[in-house]
Amino acid sequence: MQLDGDSLDPLRQDETLALYRARLQDQPGTVLVLMPATNPASPAARHRLAHEYALAPQLGGDWAAQPLASIVHAGQPALLLADAGGTPLAPATTGPLPLARFLHVAQAAATAIGAMHAQGLIHKDIRPPHLLVEPECRVRLTGFGIASQARREQQALAAPESIAGTLAYMAPEQTGRMNRSVDTRADLYALGVTFYEMLSGMRPFEAKEPLEWVHCHVARPPPSLAPLVRGLPAAVEAIVMKLLAKPAEARYQTAAGLAADLGRCRLQFEASGAIPPFVLGTEDIPDRLILPERLYGREAETRAIATAFEATAATGQSRAVLISGYSGTGKSVIANELRPAVMRDRGIMASGKAEQFHRDTPYATLGEVLQNITERVLGTPAAERERWRQVMRSALGEAVAVLLPLAPALATLLGESAAAQILSQRELEARLRFAFRSFIEIFIDAGYPFVLFIDDMQWLDAATCSLLASLFADPPRSVLLLGAYRSNEMDDGHPLRHMVRSLRATGFPLQEIRLDHLAFGDLAGFVADALRTTPEDAAPLVRLVHEKTAGNPFFASQFLTALVDEGLVAFDHAARAWRWDLAGEEGVAGRLLVHQPDERRGILGRRAQR
Repeated sequence: MQLDGDSLDPLRQDETLALYRARLQDQPGTVLVLMPATNPASPAARHRLAHEYALAPQLGGDWAAQPLASIVHAGQPALLLADAGGTPLAPATTGPLPLARFLHVAQAAATAIGAMHAQGLIHKDIRPPHLLVEPECRVRLTGFGIASQARREQQALAAPESIAGTLAYMAPEQTGRMNRSVDTRADLYALGVTFYEMLSGMRPFEAKEPLEWVHCHVARPPPSLAPLVRGLPAAVEAIVMKLLAKPAEARYQTAAGLAADLGRCRLQFEASGAIPPFVLGTEDIPDRLILPERLYGREAETRAIATAFEATAATGQSRAVLISGYSGTGKSVIANELRPAVMRDRGIMASGKAEQFHRDTPYATLGEVLQNITERVLGTPAAERERWRQVMRSALGEAVAVLLPLAPALATLLGESAAAQILSQRELEARLRFAFRSFIEIFIDAGYPFVLFIDDMQWLDAATCSLLASLFADPPRSVLLLGAYRSNEMDDGHPLRHMVRSLRATGFPLQEIRLDHLAFGDLAGFVADALRTTPEDAAPLVRLVHEKTAGNPFFASQFLTALVDEGLVAFDHAARAWRWDLAGEEGVAGRLLVHQPDERRGILGRRAQR
């Protein structure tokens, strides 16, 4: 296929890609042309074009602009898309939509997104320019360059500038700051931002810096639409605000449920010119298992950790909170629940994870912490990065030489340093303690509360435990040391036990939290929420899950998923409810054992035999 080069009609453009309408040589009709926005094409543009073309078989139907061919035009890669005559939505330039048209377009957009989700895709970049609105208000989706085929995925903590997607429309969990995975509900949040803009002509948040965008989505409630849109029915505002809920569990769970509510609004408005309030989400029942990611039965522990952080930030007195429990009880999860609070206070939560097979590598976990922070600095804009570079060089001086072997990113940021001298273990620890403390204090002095989270501390090497004990014997200010470890894998002679005793002897504030398995009532809440029913109705299933997993949160999730995978728990589309037949469950727990690490087999193995 060859384009008529003189017929390119621009439709939209961002910093990566541009969309045109064009004619083909010697063929009737028009096509859409997706091309790099720059010449030469950026690596991101090439990747997104190739990725969208690879998804072509899944982008059929009347809900997407399907890729037709990958070509080269004027020396640039280009993607030809089927053209149904739609134009990109542009409320920022055209102004708010009248309510009748909003309801029509919004329902069509929700329907298109539902069809996309049915194909197993998460778009991850829903925004007005990616919605092509046809004259009869049908909506087709474009912009699949970063779409995911995973049911859910984890967004790694990274500099905001490096996260794929558009920050102005990004769901909180997509920023990597919410301790939540990304699934189809992230698209519904982005659609909520789009709806807000369609109704008011402005987005719910505005920001100048990437980190400020992240803070808005994670921490700031969206302003009410009522003062911005005269006469807006309360039901319509409630729909938009439900989409913009920070926790994914509080949003619409399905695009179909959203489309149903918008359809009800549209019919009422067309019939009477009014939309009375109604209960939202009555048809919003997922037909696939979505395990809740909020914590159950951990309210007191979560509050204790948050209180420790608040006290550290308010008083400047450093302290430690250590979380212990068996594998699968949620130690890491509960620690990471602190991330949104740290984000709200514009603090830093740096993490490192001890590795079972790296215990003979001293300070490897602290190196991961240093690497983690340095990579974030490397991801900041050039001017800010240069400012940090100068501050770090001044604060660390020659001491940086002992940190470079632990965190290669520091050499990228600061440049190579003279080789470190050969030191005794005592001298090395003293120099590392000074350098690590100086590194942390760079950020504390800049006004950032600091959380140092170390996971799987049962595998920490003795040198790291000794360094932490000496560091916090005379601690830097405003640091919360947060740790998690498996209490059943440590004896009294473990270096971590020595560290705890040493810190307690100095009077350092140290709190220990032990996580047990979930009580039956908390497990019932988890199962009932997963299956959109009540704990009472789910009681027979809950008893089975509790019997087979002892209320271990990780095992309970695995076991419930296995029951669904094997068809023993299934969605009844006619009744729009989950049903279960547990007659064939006997072998499920045993089959799960095959996929578990050795340390997790004990509980599940004993329970599987019941």
